[in-house]
Amino acid sequence: MLKKLVLVVLLVLILALPAFASVGVKQDGTMQGTATDLNIIGAYVSSDGSTIAIAPGYPVVKTTADTITIADSGRTIIITPISASGGIFTLPAATVGQVYTFVDGKASGTTTFSVDPYSTEIIRFSISGTALDAGDKITSPGQIGDSVTLRCGVTGEWIIGNMKGSWADGS
Repeated sequence: MLKKLVLVVLLVLILALPAFASVGVKQDGTMQGTATDLNIIGAYVSSDGSTIAIAPGYPVVKTTADTITIADSGRTIIITPISASGGIFTLPAATVGQVYTFVDGKASGTTTFSVDPYSTEIIRFSISGTALDAGDKITSPGQIGDSVTLRCGVTGEWIIGNMKGSWADGS
């Protein structure tokens, strides 16, 4: 009886050990060590599970027009323009799971900026989910603190999760 109990315990341990295995950590293709606990914030996983992009949760400050990358997903992007025109910030191709928040963070004035979808993708602008014309950007109202959060729930489309201020169809 004792032998059976010992065998069962050993079998359980053998089967459970892989669940406690370490995860290898690489940076630029070089092994950096192992981790047993992962706390990932702002992660994006592609629909086929082959790509993971991890964005730290801290905000990013942009002063001129820029192309936003998949690595920025999950971040708050604070726009503090240094010119009369805040510029256009172009989103990457919309893939499920991405989220970006843009905040007007300038010190003063009414400089506007625009958020432009990739190519001919669409932004569902209103509460009813009505889409802007393909490729149309949205333009900030130019007031300090105004913000918009865009999320991708369907490939090729952005929906507005949160909006502060009266953003407009920038065409």
